[in-house]
Amino acid sequence: MITTVIFTIIFGNLINVDSENTAYELFSFTGLLPWTLFSQSLQRSGISLIRNIRLITRVFFPRIIIPIANSVSTLIDFAISFTLLIVLLFIFDIAIPINILAVPIIIFFNLLIAVGIGIWFAALNVYYRDFTYILPFIIQLWMYASPLAYSSSVIPSKWRWIYDLNPMVGIIDAFRWAILGTTDFPLTAFVYSMVMGVLLFSVGLIIFRRLERGFADVI
Repeated sequence: MITTVIFTIIFGNLINVDSENTAYELFSFTGLLPWTLFSQSLQRSGISLIRNIRLITRVFFPRIIIPIANSVSTLIDFAISFTLLIVLLFIFDIAIPINILAVPIIIFFNLLIAVGIGIWFAALNVYYRDFTYILPFIIQLWMYASPLAYSSSVIPSKWRWIYDLNPMVGIIDAFRWAILGTTDFPLTAFVYSMVMGVLLFSVGLIIFRRLERGFADVI
């Protein structure tokens, strides 16, 4: 909510960016919800192994459970924020669209992307602790490269296909479509997000499995 207020003052009032024919408060909040879920999931899963050293060294179990559990736990925070979003819809007198039924699918691929990258960082963090400090910096840069404070429509059409390769573009735009319904469904961007989600998770799982054998010894 605090970030929404800051975005509204700077981007909504001072810079006056396009908010796709809706109140900027709602526009920014609907962008921040999937992004916050992604960033928190990625950060929690990325540092989950080094925060559970005793568990890894004393108990034998599939280590992949740790980053996945830490990532999925952010759904509790998301559920609270989503409830606030529903309240905002009533405040701004906006009817809840049928598109909202697509939210679980969008959130699934959101988490798939976060877990895919998170398990990769979690495994590398065991061997190279500097990744703990690199991860927040990457997330910060990624935030500015995603359509949180601005609309994807500001990107020139000739560069749009490159911009859509950012998997969070399709997730955020699809989430806004599901809640606000002020634009068409971002089919191309969301297909990219789904493909990238499956690809990132598969590659992350392979890397994790290969590095997992030495976790106990290195930690």
